[in-house]
Amino acid sequence: MPSCVVVDMNLSQRRLQRRLLVVCASLIVCSVGLAMVLVGHRGIQPPLANEPAIFQPQALGHKPSVTVEPGMPTQLRIPKIKVDAAIDEMGLTSGGDLAAPKGPTTAGWYEAGPRPGSTGSSVIDGHYGWVGGKAAIFDDLHMLQRGDMVYTEDKKGVSTGFMVTGSRLYGPNEDDTAVFRSGDGKARLNLITCQGSWNAGQQSYQARLVVFTVKV
Repeated sequence: MPSCVVVDMNLSQRRLQRRLLVVCASLIVCSVGLAMVLVGHRGIQPPLANEPAIFQPQALGHKPSVTVEPGMPTQLRIPKIKVDAAIDEMGLTSGGDLAAPKGPTTAGWYEAGPRPGSTGSSVIDGHYGWVGGKAAIFDDLHMLQRGDMVYTEDKKGVSTGFMVTGSRLYGPNEDDTAVFRSGDGKARLNLITCQGSWNAGQQSYQARLVVFTVKV
């Protein structure tokens, strides 16, 4: 009888050991699984506020865009009034007025101002009512309305579009500072020509028409 009791006790101890091993193994598996879950969740968390973003342009080697200065203007196109003319560079007359092109079919860009497409107000003038009834480049400038398009092309072959925003008549002695200056940071192109009736005594027309446009 005593030997049988010993055997039974040994058996009970072995069974208990096996159960403990199973429990320990289960705990190990659960711990490993929990660790894998934690690692998995950590891998998809968003970066902390002080961590650099992965797709920042700087990280990819991208550089901020650089504004390219327009080239010298060479051509003026206004589809609505069928203008397609060369542009000459103009300065000021001895009286301080903007000089006009020599012929009726060319436009004149005020070279002391910004180039068309640059920030500020660039100015282009042209003739109206040429001698002998010959057609002039800006005979129909008054027909332009808000929303019409004007285009310039530079020596590089780059075309720049401008949309008409309005027009105004100026008297001979009226302050026209707004035609040549702007401080809103936009690129503007203002077109100037004569308007009204001819004054033979002064050899001039009674008004100046200005069409205002802005780059689009």
